[in-house]
Amino acid sequence: MKTKYVIHQEGESFVVYDSRLEKRKAKKIKTIGVSFLLGALFGFLILISPFFLAEIQYRLHKVSQSPKIVSSRFGQLLWLDKKGILSPKDWQFSLIIPEINLNTKVEESVDISNQKEFQLALKSGVAHAQGTALPGESGTIYLFGHSTDYPWNIGAYSAFFYPLRYLQEGEEVVIIYHGKNYLFKVKEKQVVEANQLEYLETNNGEERLVLQTCWPPGTSWKRLIVVADPVKEI
Repeated sequence: MKTKYVIHQEGESFVVYDSRLEKRKAKKIKTIGVSFLLGALFGFLILISPFFLAEIQYRLHKVSQSPKIVSSRFGQLLWLDKKGILSPKDWQFSLIIPEINLNTKVEESVDISNQKEFQLALKSGVAHAQGTALPGESGTIYLFGHSTDYPWNIGAYSAFFYPLRYLQEGEEVVIIYHGKNYLFKVKEKQVVEANQLEYLETNNGEERLVLQTCWPPGTSWKRLIVVADPVKEI
C-alpha cells in the first residue's frame, strides 16, 4: 500500500502519494530475498564441501601417484618399500591401501555397541570391532570407519574410508599388526542394508578381512562392504 499525505488548503483537501517510500520498500524486500537466496546457497555449499574435499584429495593422489621407494635397514620396511609404502602410521596396528593412498592407525577392540567409544576411536583413524578376529587368527577381521561426515563434525571425524568405493577386485590391502605385515587382496565389494550382518560371520573359520563404511557418504542408510582374502607371498 502506498503512503499518502492529506493536505488541507482553504476548505479543499489534496491526497499526495510519496512514491519514493514505495520504491524503498520494494528495494528492501528485494535485498532481503537476495540475502535469503545467498544464505541458502552458502549453506548448501558448506553441506557438500566434505564430499568435494574428499574427492579432490583422491583425484590429486591418482594424478600424482608414483612409487615411493626408499632405502631401509629393516626387513618390514623393505617389504613395504616394494609396495611403495614409506612406513605405517602405527607399528602396533595400521591399515594401508596403496591404491587409494590410505595409511591410518587402527584402534583395536572397539565396542561397536558403545557409540561414545567408537566415535572417539574414529577421530584418529579406523576401528577394529571387539570380538572379531585379529591379523593372523582364523575368522573375520572387521574394520570400520567414516566415509565422510557433516561439516559441523568434519573436524572431529576423519573420512578415511571415503575412497573405498574405488577399490577393485585384486587390489592389495596391507595390515601391520605388532610389527608384522599381513597382505590381503580384494575379493568383492558390495552395498548392503544397514541391518545385514551376514558378512560378519566367521566364514567357516577361514581368515578374511572385512572393511565397512556408511553408504552413500555422509549418511547411515546403507553399508559399503569390501571383503579381502589373505595372500601368502613366496
